[in-house]
Amino acid sequence: MKNISVEKMIFLISMIVFITFGILLSYNFDFTTNFNLLFESDTKRVISDITTFNANHYRVGVHPLFLIIMQPVYFFINIFIMNKMLSLIIMSSIASSLTLVFVYKILSEFSNNMKIKIILLFCYMFTFSNIIFTSGIEIYNFGSLFLTILLYLFIKKMHNKEVDEKLFILLGILSFAFTITNFIVFLILVFILLISKKIYFYETLKIVYLSLFFGVTLNLIQCVLWPETPFFIGRHLFNENEFFSFKIGINNLVNVFHSDFLNSFIASDIKVKVIEGYYYTGNNFVIDFLNIPLINIILMSTFYILNGILLIRNFKKNKNINLAILLILLFNVLLHTVYGNDTAFLYSMHFIYLIITIIGINLLQEKNNIIKKIFSIYLIIFIIFEVFINFKIFFKIIDITSNILNYNSYYGTFNVFICVL
Repeated sequence: MKNISVEKMIFLISMIVFITFGILLSYNFDFTTNFNLLFESDTKRVISDITTFNANHYRVGVHPLFLIIMQPVYFFINIFIMNKMLSLIIMSSIASSLTLVFVYKILSEFSNNMKIKIILLFCYMFTFSNIIFTSGIEIYNFGSLFLTILLYLFIKKMHNKEVDEKLFILLGILSFAFTITNFIVFLILVFILLISKKIYFYETLKIVYLSLFFGVTLNLIQCVLWPETPFFIGRHLFNENEFFSFKIGINNLVNVFHSDFLNSFIASDIKVKVIEGYYYTGNNFVIDFLNIPLINIILMSTFYILNGILLIRNFKKNKNINLAILLILLFNVLLHTVYGNDTAFLYSMHFIYLIITIIGINLLQEKNNIIKKIFSIYLIIFIIFEVFINFKIFFKIIDITSNILNYNSYYGTFNVFICVL
């Protein structure tokens, strides 16, 4: 009962935080008629895919079960809320809040140290990716929810706890549902379970086959129910070539590192740059990151150095779990080195839950109390800077969008916060 009450509190507090961000951003500005403004995210298209039955859902081909899962949930919430944007904000906030709950459940598999777990949850809650992709409606926080639940079930199984194989099949389907490449994450975790002798070879084949079978079947049903929706294997996949670049160089790796390991936690300063082809009130604008300030470099460098020390010291205690998380991180780095490299920040939600969990696992397993205390103190300092810098950038985005998009009278209520920051 104590654990249940803690999880409820985590959910309620994070819901309040995320709904507030969503109202400040998406509810006050007309993102339904504007495209690719927030770091080139597809906010307009995602909103249309969730809220409109008869629409050209052309991009859902790479998000194979997005409509069949998301539209019923949206229409159910909207029955009670009766406002499109507020319903979307609540829906998005529920997904991000549940992700926090499952990060807590993962950490609880390793220790009952409440102080460290809460510190890590605050660190995750206020990451810039979490703020942006929850308040600015996107796909990736929904995908991250089911990846986090999958990781939780994987860890339970690694700890020799009973997990029904039907849950793995369901999570295989849900991994496939939101982004095709997330199914590779599922395969990595199933493979680690196999080599760790937590599941048998026949069971592995059964889980993978049934996940694919039901995933493909549901995708076909979706294509029938929504005629404008492409089958996930079709001509649209050839159009994905425009997002690939196999001219791999140092710039590609730098882009991934900046976007997914630095800006995903603490944002750099931002600007509105002109890009041909995106139209807002007769002009072309896209919000993008400027060079990373020195304070961000110091904070994030220290963050990863301390994390590396923890990982080296405690790797063997949870060898296969650490290996699984590192393999998933490596897969994402390699993928976004060649795919969507110019917009790598879009996919940062596929990284940060892994970074927080691998830190938490090894920090909670650390036996040296001095090292544990130093890292805990550092994380508190890190969160203070994280909150201050990310809030400042967030309100700067609101200030910029107020000069580009149509906004309503709610903006004036919050203008004081922008002035203060």
